[in-house]
Amino acid sequence: MSRKNIMTKFMVQVVLHDSPTAAEYDQLDRAMANHGFLRELAGRKGTYQLPIGTYWCRTSMDAADVRLMATTAARASGGSFGILVIRSSAWCAIGLRPAPAGAEG
Repeated sequence: MSRKNIMTKFMVQVVLHDSPTAAEYDQLDRAMANHGFLRELAGRKGTYQLPIGTYWCRTSMDAADVRLMATTAARASGGSFGILVIRSSAWCAIGLRPAPAGAEG
């Protein structure tokens, strides 16, 4: 944890290989949530649902530590996967669907 006390935002993409099913991505969503990753992103005009396998988190960890935490969660899928971690200072989007009612981001 090289960035103590500085909260940084990260976007994380987890790709399940070998023709994953919706159930496998649901399992991944639960595992990622248990590790502090969110599928909803709050913006000025609302909260948006991120695409399948895409998560964000805000933490004092560095990108390598975030990748390790995501790797631990992704192993719950039981299959082969790839992970991309990107540090974010700003974002903009178009065409994302609103998050379901009661979602937090």
